[in-house]
Amino acid sequence: MAFAPATQDDAWERATALETLDPVAAAKAVLEALAATTGELSGNQQALGFRLGAALAESGDPTDAAVLQLALHERVGADWSAINATITLMRLGRLDEAAALLLEHEPRASEPADVANYRGLVAMARADVTAARQHFSRALVHGSRDAGLSLARLDLLTGHPSAARAGFRPSVDDAAPHAWALRGWALTLLP
Repeated sequence: MAFAPATQDDAWERATALETLDPVAAAKAVLEALAATTGELSGNQQALGFRLGAALAESGDPTDAAVLQLALHERVGADWSAINATITLMRLGRLDEAAALLLEHEPRASEPADVANYRGLVAMARADVTAARQHFSRALVHGSRDAGLSLARLDLLTGHPSAARAGFRPSVDDAAPHAWALRGWALTLLP
């Protein structure tokens, strides 16, 4: 027998109660709540959906995570929800869907640098070096620090270790260097 919440709030309360006990059941309750409610979601509801989507993706159930994250993004329409769903779609190899999601979201992005950087990561995963470089460059113009590392990774993957080293260098010199910068820098030093 399917759970039929007495009110819209009941589905959200059920999801909250199930979050640590059974993330899959909690995610289903969130999907029920999303279908049963209209209007804006509260910050707590958004955070719950985000946590459950991430938990499902990390627990080896990325397909269910993608369903939840896409439904959440449809309601929230935020940069974080677009990027969260994109990461999961990339894990699933659904690169065309990830690219389309970001393309659709980009005009209303509050942080265009982040969205452009992820568009570059999707293009890189699709082996579209030209598009990846264009997206990363646009992200840099918008002030992204991550895009510099992304460009350096692209240079490393395309056989340009000197350019990659130059790209990783600023992050390696930081007081707290990013792990990707350290890994990338080390890889540029290999013969």
